[in-house]
Amino acid sequence: MSKVERIVFIDRTVKSAGRIHLSDIMHEFCVSARQAARDIQYLRYSCGAPLEYDAVAKSYRYSEPFDDLDFLEEDALLCRVLIHKLATSKPFIPLNASEIDRRLEGFVPPRLAPLEAAVRFELSSFEEVNRNLVSSIMQSIADRRRGTIEYRDIYGRESVRTIEPRRLVNYSGAWYCYAIDVEKSSIRNFKLSRILSFLILDAKQASDIDDTELDSLIDRAYGAYKGPTTTTASVRFYGPALSIVEHEVWHPEQRLQQGKDPDNREFLELTIPVYRFEELLGRVLRFGSNARPTSPIEFVEAWKEEIIKMRKLF
Repeated sequence: MSKVERIVFIDRTVKSAGRIHLSDIMHEFCVSARQAARDIQYLRYSCGAPLEYDAVAKSYRYSEPFDDLDFLEEDALLCRVLIHKLATSKPFIPLNASEIDRRLEGFVPPRLAPLEAAVRFELSSFEEVNRNLVSSIMQSIADRRRGTIEYRDIYGRESVRTIEPRRLVNYSGAWYCYAIDVEKSSIRNFKLSRILSFLILDAKQASDIDDTELDSLIDRAYGAYKGPTTTTASVRFYGPALSIVEHEVWHPEQRLQQGKDPDNREFLELTIPVYRFEELLGRVLRFGSNARPTSPIEFVEAWKEEIIKMRKLF
């Protein structure tokens, strides 16, 4: 029997009967008193369950309402299927993850195991990655050592940079390295598929930009490309796009506002923090005539220019 089954049993018994004895767990799963006690401790300290011991009744009960585990078995199934998909898709987990996948085989309760074939995660487009490159960047981060890269930007321009790698991020199927550009003394984002070579140096990382500042920058703006300053961009969605976007989360700090334009058409306006418009522009254009940027003016003009360029193709 899996730990998930025992944890679910304890949780449901406490909620239905008001309490549970160690003997209930022992008899239900044919485990020792020591194992039953370990399960109680796991619930307490790993799951945060407010279990308290009643010395008079010699049993455990919840000291306050607790619903974190209501869908634990279903969550276990979804997690197992997702991890299996990721573990067998090297562009997402570029290192050998077959052992992780094997260890998760017993994670799903037997009653739900047959559903594994009925649940699927279809991953979006992704880029292949160089496993040696990923390993080298990880080593550089772990040892806090600088590295030298040959890099080709989106316009095909090549350059040599000395960087201090800090974070590896997979965004929409592509891998990025957030690093300190030593020459510019600022945070830069390098797409792994554009790194032509990477050499770890003996020199230790010395930037005074700490990890807290870096993580704050990564979380701050929409998209893969971040910067120290952000602005807000707003887009209005109409028709079919409106009903799609109202259920999506583009950014944790997004704002949604409903309204009607001068032509009495209903819209949903999405406002999010951005650093660069390119990525957001591409996503907006996918909605065609059902999406229109409203601010800032630079974003609106970039949208118009792209439409004009596309029109000239025909």
